[in-house]
Amino acid sequence: DGSGQFQRSPHVGARAAATTETLSVRQQNLAYGMLAAATLTTWHGSRWGTRRRRLPVQMKAQRGVTIEIAEELRLAQEGVNLSLEKATPVPESFEQAISFAAVAGIMAMEAGLYRQSMYYDTGEVDENIGGNLGKTLPFVESLAKTLANTEALEGGIVTCLFPDFGSVAMAETRWKPLPKRLFLDHLPNVMPNSELTTADKARMENLLESKILLIICPGQTDLPAILQLLQLTRITGNDVPVIFINAEFIQNPDAAGGNLLKSAIKMAQKTVRSFHLQQYDPPEDGEDYANPAVIARVYPQPFSLWEDDPEDPDAVDGFFLLELDETAPFSE
Repeated sequence: DGSGQFQRSPHVGARAAATTETLSVRQQNLAYGMLAAATLTTWHGSRWGTRRRRLPVQMKAQRGVTIEIAEELRLAQEGVNLSLEKATPVPESFEQAISFAAVAGIMAMEAGLYRQSMYYDTGEVDENIGGNLGKTLPFVESLAKTLANTEALEGGIVTCLFPDFGSVAMAETRWKPLPKRLFLDHLPNVMPNSELTTADKARMENLLESKILLIICPGQTDLPAILQLLQLTRITGNDVPVIFINAEFIQNPDAAGGNLLKSAIKMAQKTVRSFHLQQYDPPEDGEDYANPAVIARVYPQPFSLWEDDPEDPDAVDGFFLLELDETAPFSE
């Protein structure tokens, strides 16, 4: 439609949130339970690693093609196929994106990676909310409900931690009804270089009884509380998996201060990006990428940069693989 959105089929990000208004509690739990089951049982039934892209120079018998050239073409084709097998595909729907994210988080946890981050930005923003939370909330809702209903967590609690009480109240209203194993809360207000109060410490210890903590859109002011929470996991030995979603830890480096900035960098170095889905629109004066692109990553696959170019005969479902990397393209 010319908007540059990554979706080629109509899977609007807010659809899951809108659907909850018309479903009963039993229907919703069944729906998210089915999605959770599908996430764990049909993962390899997707298009993962099954596509092949032909080279611009077709490898077919032609007069004048030497054995050396044919061998070079064969090796090049093998390289292309290998890259496509390693690449993270662009999700075909919002539901598939949720499945990818849930599986990535669980696989990373099973690999012992208990500090994860996820990033989701498809260019859609809920105008009634705006900001980072406005582009994240539908994704978080579906992900949290899927995890809360999956058997992989063995009946454990999934807790979503929001920046403040207002965002918790909004999510509770929008997400009704909540699964029995999903709880919403917010981080306590902790000042830098300060000790936890008895009440805040008890509250954090209670949070550590969760099976997973999803920390939603944390910002710089949330860092002191998060650092105290992680320190408490070390003290108590209760190392709960923590997934940061659309985190913006350092928004003002000057205000962060030396120790806080160092702690944030140290924490980031120990955090793995288990899921990433981002619409990238090149700047108007950009020369390297003329078309919009999608950046995708599902652990343990590398970051994959797909150019939105449906006219390219070598594209995969309208996307052409440009790059594989262990770090996100265009990241600072």
